[in-house]
Amino acid sequence: MNKTQLKKTILELFEEVKTETSSEQVNEGLSSAMLGLVKFLLGLVKKGKFRRPYDIDTNSGRLVFVTKGGKKLVFHDQTIGVTIHKTWKNKKDSNFFGYDETDAILKFALEG
Repeated sequence: MNKTQLKKTILELFEEVKTETSSEQVNEGLSSAMLGLVKFLLGLVKKGKFRRPYDIDTNSGRLVFVTKGGKKLVFHDQTIGVTIHKTWKNKKDSNFFGYDETDAILKFALEG
């Protein structure tokens, strides 16, 4: 393993450990419905469908994730659901989903 790969692996492990220890802090500022969505999205990070680093702002309810293919997803909490803005290769798309529509959210995130 060369230095670059070793450094990348160490940084990924560090982010994973940091995420595991800070998950309690994320729980405090989000609604219960949004928290369920956050847990789902963090599970996708662990599975490798989304990349690290990601950004979770508990004050505004804004989440930013990047798919494995490089699409940037910005989630905004809208009280009755979540608005998703997706950008990739000079293209944009937006949609609105209920908190429990995880399958539709994943499909929207990965298509295009």
